[in-house]
Amino acid sequence: MHTLLPEFFLATAILVLLVYYVNTLPIIIERLPVSAKFLPDIPFGAISTVIIGWTLYLYSQSCYSTSDFLFIDDDLAFWTKIWLCLGILACFSLGRRFNRVRRLNSYEYYTLILISFLGICLLASSKDLLSLYLSLEMQSLSFYVLASFQRQSGFSTEAGLKYFLLGAISSGFLLLGISWIYGLTGTTNLDDLYSLVNDEGFSALSFSLLLFSFGLFFKLGAVPFHMWVPDVYEGSPDSVSIFFAVVPKLSFLIIITRVIFSTFILFSIWQKLLLVLAVSSIFWGALLAYSQTKSKRLLSYSGISHVGYSLIALASGTLLGGQAMLIYIALYILTSFFLWILIFTFSTKSYYYRTRFLTDTTILTRTNPILGWTAVLVVFSLAGIPPLGGFFAKLAVFQACMDAGFFFITGLVFIIGVISMVYYLGLIKLFSFEKGSWGKTKPLGKSSSLILGLFGIIIICFVLFANFISLFTYFAIFILFLFFI
Repeated sequence: MHTLLPEFFLATAILVLLVYYVNTLPIIIERLPVSAKFLPDIPFGAISTVIIGWTLYLYSQSCYSTSDFLFIDDDLAFWTKIWLCLGILACFSLGRRFNRVRRLNSYEYYTLILISFLGICLLASSKDLLSLYLSLEMQSLSFYVLASFQRQSGFSTEAGLKYFLLGAISSGFLLLGISWIYGLTGTTNLDDLYSLVNDEGFSALSFSLLLFSFGLFFKLGAVPFHMWVPDVYEGSPDSVSIFFAVVPKLSFLIIITRVIFSTFILFSIWQKLLLVLAVSSIFWGALLAYSQTKSKRLLSYSGISHVGYSLIALASGTLLGGQAMLIYIALYILTSFFLWILIFTFSTKSYYYRTRFLTDTTILTRTNPILGWTAVLVVFSLAGIPPLGGFFAKLAVFQACMDAGFFFITGLVFIIGVISMVYYLGLIKLFSFEKGSWGKTKPLGKSSSLILGLFGIIIICFVLFANFISLFTYFAIFILFLFFI
C-alpha cells in the first residue's frame, strides 16, 4: 500500500481540516461583533494550495511501477497524477479573485475540491471495477455540490440539480454493467478480466461493457451523453466551470483506456462504439458551436468536439493512437486553460455578476495588444493551423487513424474540422476587427499573467517542445500497451 502514500496524506489532510474547521469556525463566529457582516478572510485557498503542493512532492518522490490488488501505480498513472496536481494548482490560482468577490472563499468549497481531486487521482490508478466506481462516485458527488454552490443563483441551482439527476442515471448504468460483468466472470479486477476474456472468449460481455461504458462516456461528455455539459458549465461558478472543463478529462480518458485494453479481445466492439461516439462528438460539437453567443457555452461545445478527437485516436487500438490521444488531450488542457483565463480578464467587479457573452471580447487586440494577439494565435492553434501546437496534435490523431486503416473516417473528420474553422474565425474577428466600446480588460494578477504566458509559449512554440512531449507520452502509454496487448 506504499504506492498510495500521497492519497493517504491527501485523505488525512482533508479529514483533519474538516474536523478543525467544524470545531473552530463556530467559536470565531461567536467572538465576532454583532455589527460584523462577514467572516474574517481566512486563507482557505492558501492552505489547500499547500496540501496539493505537498501531495505533488510526494508523487514526485514515490515509487511507482508497482501494483496492488485494487490500484496500480505505473508510469501512466504517475504522470497523470503529476499533471492533475499542476492543473488543480492552476485552478486555485485563477479562481482566487473570483471566489473572493463572489463570497465562495469558504472551507466547504475547498474541501469539496480536495475530495473530488482525491477521487480523480484514485480513478487514474484504479485497476478494479469496484475501486473505479467508488473513485468515480467520490468525485461525482463533490461535483454535484460544487455545481450548485452559488446558492443565490438560480442558474447554479439548476446546473447542480440537472447534473445530479443525469449523473445518478449514468451511475446506475455503470453499476449495472459492473454487476453483470461480475456475474459472468466472477471477478472485477481488470488483470483477471483480461486473462478470462482471452482464455474463454466471453462474448456475452459485450452488452455488459456497453452498459458500463455509458457511465464513463457520460462523465467524459461525449455525444450523445453530452446534454448536461453546456448547462452545467454555464450555471456553475466560473472557478468551478474551469475545474470541470480541464482537470478531470485526462483521468477519465486514462481509465477508459485501461478498461478497453483489459478486454482487448472484444476490441472490434469497442472500436465501432468509439468511432461512432468520436465522429458524432466532433460533428455535433462543431455544429452547435456556430449558434452560441455565450462564452462558456461555446467553450463547452468546443470541448465536446475535442473529446471526439481524443476518442478517435484511442479507437485505432495502436501504440501510436494511445500516444496521439495523450498528446491531444494535453494540448487541449493547455488551450482550454488559456481560453478560460481569457474569460476572467474582462471588465470591472460587476462583471462577475452577469453572464459573459462573446461580444465582450471585441477590440481585444486594441485594448490589450499582447493578450489579444496571443489569444488569436491560441485560437488558430485550436483550429489546427500550422505550425502551432494544435496542428501537431491533430496531425498525430490523423496519423494514428491512417495507420489503423480509417481512411474514410479520417477524410470525414478532416472535412468537419475545416468547416468548424468558421466559428474559430468568428472569434478572431471579434478579437481583432469588431467595433464596440463595451469590451474592456482589467489588469491581470501576477499568477494569471504567469500561467497565460507559460501556456501561450508552449502552445505557440510547440515545435521547441515536440520531442520532449512525444517521448513523454510514448513512455507513459508504452507499459500499459505492452502489458495488455
